Amino acid sequence: MTPSADRAVRKLSFAIRAAAAAILVWCAAVEVFGIFMRSLFGFGLDGDWFLVLAASGPGEVSAFIGMYWPQIALAVAAFAVLAAALVFLAFRISRRRAPVALAAFAVYVAASACLAGSLKAWKPLYMVYDTVRFAGRYRALARAGLWTPEREAAVRPAPPGASNLVFVVGESLAASRVRFYGYAKDTMPRMAALGCAAMPPLRADHPFTARALADMMCDGAATLPVKYRLAGYRTVLASAQDRWERYAGVAQTVFAACEEKIYTSGEGPGADAALVPAVRRVFAGRKAGGRPVALFVHMIGSHFPPSARLPAGFAAGSGFDDYDRTVLQTDSVLADIVSAMPPDTLFVFVSDHGESPGSGRWRDASSEELWQVPFLVLPRERMRDFAGVTRPSQIRTRLAP
Repeated sequence: MTPSADRAVRKLSFAIRAAAAAILVWCAAVEVFGIFMRSLFGFGLDGDWFLVLAASGPGEVSAFIGMYWPQIALAVAAFAVLAAALVFLAFRISRRRAPVALAAFAVYVAASACLAGSLKAWKPLYMVYDTVRFAGRYRALARAGLWTPEREAAVRPAPPGASNLVFVVGESLAASRVRFYGYAKDTMPRMAALGCAAMPPLRADHPFTARALADMMCDGAATLPVKYRLAGYRTVLASAQDRWERYAGVAQTVFAACEEKIYTSGEGPGADAALVPAVRRVFAGRKAGGRPVALFVHMIGSHFPPSARLPAGFAAGSGFDDYDRTVLQTDSVLADIVSAMPPDTLFVFVSDHGESPGSGRWRDASSEELWQVPFLVLPRERMRDFAGVTRPSQIRTRLAP
């Protein structure tokens, strides 16, 4: 073999080894940090993982690191040791065996995905696929939701006498289980007693929270929180959804422009009830003559499994099933939120999507219950502002300040 041919073989061998090492290190990173996120937050790594960082300012990232630095340090150390071992092994494989090892690894990746019938069966490969597939959509959402110096410079004073806004996004609440829409059981007695107006039920844009929330809150150019902050409102988020749960990146991006973010207990029993004191604090801190408030409330509501959303003994013996009891709890929380609002406040409630308790299968796309969601407005005279709305995503055009 000539010297030039030998150099070419060496370069090819190094390239193959480097590629194998890179693939193995990527796999190790996904597995180690996947275990870390799953064990700490129940947060599964998917394609929108980077939205969590995109929607988190430096202060939030610093606070997160400060709270969990021992766990983060342990995950980084485990990854460093594992990555070093994998790189060492990749370069220790003889030149003759390197292509065989790489081919065997490729066969394993393909087989693991094909046997399960889904790319998601093999997490590192699925993350690459999902990130590339939705990269454009995620970038557009991040641009629409983030608060920038340019937007800060464009803020205008709110008009005198501007009304407050409380926009509540429910979770998995089917209109078919609400008394306003003909359900036999009285699952919303308190809102009815408050004189709440029920608009015709809407058809959900999507049966999954991430997509439904993005469409509901963003018109492509800006999210509702951005628009209200530009209009001089004090923008606040109160959320019962888990801060770091799966697909949290979408919710965090949608509400990224909120000046204050309040997260309650995170999806467990009583998480929605914990929103009420937060709402009271928001309005108690409002000074007379100060900026109007745009408060966005994100409930956990009737999300599957409904029994996990209910405090012990809630409405026990009432003749309601677990799903009905979550609707009754939503009614209680909404009524307490309305009671905490100042008189000059527009209240709007809509669920992101419904659920299919009547079909015997959760999230049954063939069930009309999944697609029909309630739409409530207070005060009643504001109903005319929403005439003709048929989907949750159309509400934002009527709410835009």
